[in-house]
Amino acid sequence: WFSCIQFQNKHPQSRYTETVIDVDGSGPIPPAHVKCEFFPDGRNITYVEHSHQDSTKVDGFEERGSFQQLIHYHAPNEMMETLINRTSTCVQKLGYNCKRSRLLNTPVSESQEFQPFGWWVSRQNKMMDYWAGSLPGTRKCECGLLGDCFDQDKWCNCDSGHDDWLYDG
Repeated sequence: WFSCIQFQNKHPQSRYTETVIDVDGSGPIPPAHVKCEFFPDGRNITYVEHSHQDSTKVDGFEERGSFQQLIHYHAPNEMMETLINRTSTCVQKLGYNCKRSRLLNTPVSESQEFQPFGWWVSRQNKMMDYWAGSLPGTRKCECGLLGDCFDQDKWCNCDSGHDDWLYDG
């Protein structure tokens, strides 16, 4: 299969499958295992697994950026780029469960230097200035965009320093 859509065209009753797709047919990009989910409204999702599907406990890393976790997808970068370029919507899930912690060290105005405690790095190797569910350039998490963070003075739940478990993602 070239894509999950091609699989669905041959199996229109299918709602979910695990299969191998080869985005360039017999070209240089090797095939990879994916999961495909199909919805009655015509949407479909292609899932590509990676090396850290499960949560990772992070404890004792106090300095900014002192913990690093590299994510390796179970597909070649060329295939990931092809999938991204073919789609109208691409989502990468990223989450942070926290207790007595800081993430983006918010709020941070545009005139201040952005010095987060945690961040993610794009495929272009650029430090990103927002967290999952938010928008580039905002220096916010999703709750900061929506205005529903645990601490209304912060732009991320995990910047509150709260003693109970919170989540940003």
